[in-house]
Amino acid sequence: MTMNTREEILAEYLEHTSFGADYSHFDKVPLSKLKELTEAGLIDRDECQNDSPTTEEFMKLMKAHKGFTAHGYIIGGNRSDKRATIEGVEGIVSADKLPDVLATLRHADELTIINEGATNEFRVRAWWD
Repeated sequence: MTMNTREEILAEYLEHTSFGADYSHFDKVPLSKLKELTEAGLIDRDECQNDSPTTEEFMKLMKAHKGFTAHGYIIGGNRSDKRATIEGVEGIVSADKLPDVLATLRHADELTIINEGATNEFRVRAWWD
């Protein structure tokens, strides 16, 4: 697999899609794309951002709670530390499932929980620096 394959898989989720750049942010990546990246060996299942859950742990959460997506960054260009890293996740969860989600995300550097109005659902966004 070439480095461009990674960028191709993430193309619609990249904020800066200039191929060959050293750094590009991605947002709202679904579980299916993370599976593509891990199966192609383009993201490490054991990779984590500082004290965040690993890629594998994020994928387990996303599988258990449909609709959660990942955000993070890729390092490329001429840098020796080429990688894709998940910095966090975001999604909607029902009140009864919120404790399960928070068990995984509780140590985030930034954790936002917003009640979605009259519904019994919460928007959750977690980010690790």
